Amino acid sequence: MTKEELYRKLKNSGIFWSYDKDAEYLGDNLLVEHTLIWADVPDIMQLFKIFDFEFIKDVWERKIVPDERYFKLNVYLAFIFFSIKEPYSFIEETSKKYSRYERIKSIA
Repeated sequence: MTKEELYRKLKNSGIFWSYDKDAEYLGDNLLVEHTLIWADVPDIMQLFKIFDFEFIKDVWERKIVPDERYFKLNVYLAFIFFSIKEPYSFIEETSKKYSRYERIKSIA
């Protein structure tokens, strides 16, 4: 399966409901982010066949881990997909590193 095929599958299932229906492709970062958050395990596993592990992990760390709404999901992803032995401490450290405050502070 290609990333475009995965995108179409997820788009047809409604994962990208808030985006333009006619969009051909929304980009790798958005595909990875939405797949990790909203897709089922087989789709997440397909993601790891399409993209490099480090790219997926980087998107996860920067976009999903800092969002407290996904704490339980992050624990699951950390333990199952990223083989992180201490998910709670990893999430806490990464959340601080990529918090909105830290990103804004680095711009100023």
